[in-house]
Amino acid sequence: MSLGADGNQAPKKTPKKTPKKSPRNIQEEIVEIIRSNPHVTRKELASLLDSTPYSIKYHLRQLTANGIIKHEGLTKVGKWVVL
Repeated sequence: MSLGADGNQAPKKTPKKTPKKSPRNIQEEIVEIIRSNPHVTRKELASLLDSTPYSIKYHLRQLTANGIIKHEGLTKVGKWVVL
């Protein structure tokens, strides 16, 4: 039990819950980032969205399968295109 400066019990702090982003929100953010930087990498997207490269890979596949984006060119030097 911790006591505050006045000798009374200090109030318990409740951890702030950050709302989880829904897959739709993440995908919308990915599309916006691609619009502003077509040469963005999965690693950069993961960093910008505070996510893992594997989850970004999943969302990019979903967006590609749904015809929202496509990748043109070679893997390392290509670019993303929003359709």
